[in-house]
Amino acid sequence: MVKKLCLYEEQQDKGDTELIQQLNYYERRLGARRLENQQQLDIRAYFFVQSTPYRVELNNLFM
Repeated sequence: MVKKLCLYEEQQDKGDTELIQQLNYYERRLGARRLENQQQLDIRAYFFVQSTPYRVELNNLFM
């Protein structure tokens, strides 16, 4: 939502540069919070191998 507001303001003929800077600041803060709140997964979960009688699949390899 913050990104959309920023894009809208940037597209205006007389966009408020101070508002754009504030919106960019809040977008960075929200991104940092998202990173802080993510659960860290064990690296083995990324490379977990499921084997079947006919093939071997690597989970999440191409995400």
